[in-house]
Amino acid sequence: MTRNKSNLVTTNQVGINEGLSLLNVRYTLDNFKKPIPDFSIKIFEEIWEWIKSNNNKSLVIDVGCGVGESSYHLANKYKNDLVIGIDKSLVRISKNNTFKKNPPANLKIVRGDIIDIWRLFYKYRAEFSIKKQYILYPNPWPLKHHFKKRWHGHPVFPFILALETPIELRTNWKLYLEEFSFCLNLRNKSLASIEGYSPKVIVTPFERKFCESEHELFRLNYKPL
Repeated sequence: MTRNKSNLVTTNQVGINEGLSLLNVRYTLDNFKKPIPDFSIKIFEEIWEWIKSNNNKSLVIDVGCGVGESSYHLANKYKNDLVIGIDKSLVRISKNNTFKKNPPANLKIVRGDIIDIWRLFYKYRAEFSIKKQYILYPNPWPLKHHFKKRWHGHPVFPFILALETPIELRTNWKLYLEEFSFCLNLRNKSLASIEGYSPKVIVTPFERKFCESEHELFRLNYKPL
């Protein structure tokens, strides 16, 4: 019997959202004018100082890290690099999870708005070496009219790609990955693969819940051209 039953993603959308083509023409690096608040600038400066204090090692970014379980796994996987976990929820990152008792020295978890942080990393990209980005089980926003809230439908999407890093994206909703790949192709960035995924090591609470609920999982791997 499953202890933590999770429902499958349901949507009123059929196939790839037809609005994505127009958005990917409209969204550019130059037309996202939303001001970056002082809070985000302060967080980014904190991250920057941490990187400099660690000899400017390469960085792995864990986007929307939640409680930080995935960040801990990544820090142990990338022992010679730095891992930064970023989540907007102070409640989530402050949870006193067992795995946080002995944090790896190469790990930092911060509360921050990843939309602002992505834009700042792009602005100062010459100062950093970003090895890879992980986007693990993002909110699918499955209703058709919510498609602009998905990362590939958001104005920040050009900044995600402009960092020119490999990306690994996992979900239990394959259409999300198909749309992400579709938007990559619209921008002439086609080196992405989608595959069914069965984790040998579970790295997030969502992954655990989906596995317990016997959901089919999927993974997209993207490498910049």
